[in-house]
Amino acid sequence: PGSNLTAQALGAAPFTAFVTVSDKFDSLASDPAAAGPPPPGLSPAAARERELFRAFHAGLPREKQAAWVLYNLVPAALTADQLGSAKTVATHLSEVVGSPDYDLAFALPPNFALGGAVRVRDRLGQDLQILSSFKVCEGWVHTVDGLLWPGTTPDPASIPDPVQGGV
Repeated sequence: PGSNLTAQALGAAPFTAFVTVSDKFDSLASDPAAAGPPPPGLSPAAARERELFRAFHAGLPREKQAAWVLYNLVPAALTADQLGSAKTVATHLSEVVGSPDYDLAFALPPNFALGGAVRVRDRLGQDLQILSSFKVCEGWVHTVDGLLWPGTTPDPASIPDPVQGGV
């Protein structure tokens, strides 16, 4: 059932999608230490990123995968400028679960006029940067410098089940 929700969301147009830059995943995937405990002196943000990577690649249950995909999709075609101006935007997960808890928050940095990047905040409280954007068919795809996470903790149990209407 969760995969049907994902297929429906992906088939909808217009859309906005967020994707993580692959070199971040590639570097963690090729690092054998990424599977173990974080090394001493690792920044809290880097340690959390490793924990999210492990949770994501440890085999999220299908309904959690569907929730993650729905969280990274917005049912409107929005440019980075439009996202920054909107401040908050409902994700597909917000609509499926019926809760604004799964909206994404956006901010324009003080140096936006000088080429600063729009920032997006997820439920985990991470402030990620939109690195690039490109138009695809009826939608927009934005690459971000981290993994947007729909849970309140790195534990996959904190990700809602869209079929059941939440956590």
